[in-house]
Amino acid sequence: MANIVDIHVGERVRTRRLLAGLSQDAFAGYLGVTFQQIQKYEKGANRISASRLYRIAKILDAPITYFFDRAGETDLPEDMSREGLELIRAFSRIEDEGLRKHLLLLIKALGAN
Repeated sequence: MANIVDIHVGERVRTRRLLAGLSQDAFAGYLGVTFQQIQKYEKGANRISASRLYRIAKILDAPITYFFDRAGETDLPEDMSREGLELIRAFSRIEDEGLRKHLLLLIKALGAN
């Protein structure tokens, strides 16, 4: 049975991989494993060694602490659409903080209808 920490780390790997726009197959290629192994890591079925997690962090441009921080706060829902992921990626590239705030208000207003 998967350990709750392994599940959380796997979910964080999945979230970061999706935000980076990488398929499991492409990510597996960078890591030198099969996409099935990536699936097992992301579900928490297989533990990720410290050295492998370090490599994952480098590939995904994330600090190691990202994989352990804030359990459940920033994980994407299982049913996140492709458009939702594209929106998150595009939004995160907007440098103007004021513009981001206005866009967020607009999106919230549109979502309320």
